[in-house]
Amino acid sequence: MSYSDRPSMTGLQKLGCVLVAIFGIFVSFFGLLIAALGHCPDCDSNPTADFLLFPGPIIFFVSIGILMIWFFQRDKK
Repeated sequence: MSYSDRPSMTGLQKLGCVLVAIFGIFVSFFGLLIAALGHCPDCDSNPTADFLLFPGPIIFFVSIGILMIWFFQRDKK
């Protein structure tokens, strides 16, 4: 199968991918902002909460984007 024979995405599918990307950018940015502000010096740091604030949303939204593109670009039989 050549690349030109691959099914393209519909307008709603493209819009969904763009909306997920924009939402992911905002969530990742605010997670980074909260993580960068730090914690109080007397508080104990929770590594799970730190992971969920900054690199977690990026990993989540990149994997969601990959799955969406894979699902939308598959051969429809």
